[in-house]
Amino acid sequence: MSAPELPQGRSYLALCLAALALYAALAIGLSLTRAPICDEGWYTSPALSLIANGGMGSPVIESAGIYLKGIERYTYWEMPLHAIVLAPWYRLFGTSLVSTRMLSAMAGLAALLCWFTVIRKVTGDRSIALIALLLMAIDSNILILASTGRSDMLSAAFGAAALAVYLSLREDHLHWALFSGHACAVASGLTHPQGGLIAVPSLLLLQFYYDRNRLRWPQMVPIALPYLIGGAAWSAYILQDPESFWAQFSGNSAGRLWPLKYPLLALRREITGRFLPAYGILPEAHRVGKLRIVVLIVYMAAVLGLWWPRAVRRMPAARIISGLIAIVLLVLVFLEGAKQPWYLIHLGWLLAVAAAASYKWHTQPRPAWRPVWLGALAALILLQSAYAAALISQGRYASIYRPVIAVLQRDMRPGQLVMGSAELGFGLGFDRVLDDANLGYYSGKRADFIVIDSNYRAHLAELARSRPALYGDLEDMLAGQYRPVYSNTGYSVYARVRDAKVGIPATRLKSTDRSMLSFIRGQICFSPGPTRKITTSYWPRMNADKRG
Repeated sequence: MSAPELPQGRSYLALCLAALALYAALAIGLSLTRAPICDEGWYTSPALSLIANGGMGSPVIESAGIYLKGIERYTYWEMPLHAIVLAPWYRLFGTSLVSTRMLSAMAGLAALLCWFTVIRKVTGDRSIALIALLLMAIDSNILILASTGRSDMLSAAFGAAALAVYLSLREDHLHWALFSGHACAVASGLTHPQGGLIAVPSLLLLQFYYDRNRLRWPQMVPIALPYLIGGAAWSAYILQDPESFWAQFSGNSAGRLWPLKYPLLALRREITGRFLPAYGILPEAHRVGKLRIVVLIVYMAAVLGLWWPRAVRRMPAARIISGLIAIVLLVLVFLEGAKQPWYLIHLGWLLAVAAAASYKWHTQPRPAWRPVWLGALAALILLQSAYAAALISQGRYASIYRPVIAVLQRDMRPGQLVMGSAELGFGLGFDRVLDDANLGYYSGKRADFIVIDSNYRAHLAELARSRPALYGDLEDMLAGQYRPVYSNTGYSVYARVRDAKVGIPATRLKSTDRSMLSFIRGQICFSPGPTRKITTSYWPRMNADKRG
């Protein structure tokens, strides 16, 4: 008994469009309902500067006391292409959190189409391509990045385009295939380094497998040209302020390569620090989210299915998919020491391909296995879709973010400044927000309002442990010059008291002020924090050079 044939022609196209429509619905739903994070504000600021004055500074970030030297004028800690793409996007669709996220959603749609092309070319199987398209469209790690205003999804889209354009052009136009593929790989790296580290060796793998006998020295020109052009453009930007570039880029890269020195520890932290949290093994994870460990188990079984039995292992497509997975895993384990879940975006596509391919290759010769594999795929689809729906139903944009913006808009007067996480700029305007987790300690600036979120709490708790004198000064400042005005599970807002005395020691506070000090201490150090997961926090690393 053979596997059932898929519909032909228009019916097959309709199924593909249905998968893309499901992706679009979930990505848009998540974009409209998820609370923003600091990263989205950080990635937005240089694009706004590019529109306003032709530069790429990030004035929303306070540079005093941290490694981001010259950040007000030049942004070097991130690669430049995302801001260059985001600026014209804002001109077309306006500056907002939703439009920022829609760029990621559209990049995700492009990546889906590119991977669909890659799968068709590599496997030559329409059914594998369709099943993989559906699994990719509902993958929670892919959907979360598609609804987040970071550069990862755009970088992943360029990486997928590198493989798709090469495979599409290589038979009739090898020179153009090489040039276009490597141009997209360079674009991936200029959008985010992790994307380039994965796209380049992945493309070289395909070149070696398919065209190693066709490549000659003249083909080195279209391969090298994109790197020369991209390197020259990036170097021209770096040369505008080399000192700031080195401070920012080296500071942000510090600690990323430690896995090369401690490979076994890196492997353990890859599992415990990236994979398990990404698939729901967290105390604060949603109930449905915790069940997603089943998704990881199914994916692991699918990857192993590429290597057993021998008949599958010997298939060229199985070897290519396994090679691409190995490249991503090697980069994640040994070249990304932060172990942040964002970068699983580069693996999610391939895990979906492995699941679709294993289903087809194992059930076609063994029809009795079909119910088992169908049950596993059904579990994938159900859990991934349910998790996305659960995140949408939480509506944390409306329940956590909007209330704090409403309070600040109500109480702020023209010209006043808020010191808080950069995502507040979407609601208040980025010219009214300064992201400084040190609360003006190094800059001497005083904000009219201070907003403490989960990342600020974590940073201040770290200061209380490692630099108690500095933390004591900040604690005294909050107690003597600010009063709490609003708090929810995500944010605590403090308003400056107009007649407050600067530098009043805590020992001279009135009894009422001491009560406020206790309240603030509890908010900063001992609060369990918001129910939302703490996302990327660079602040402790940013202050590494100031710790004595």
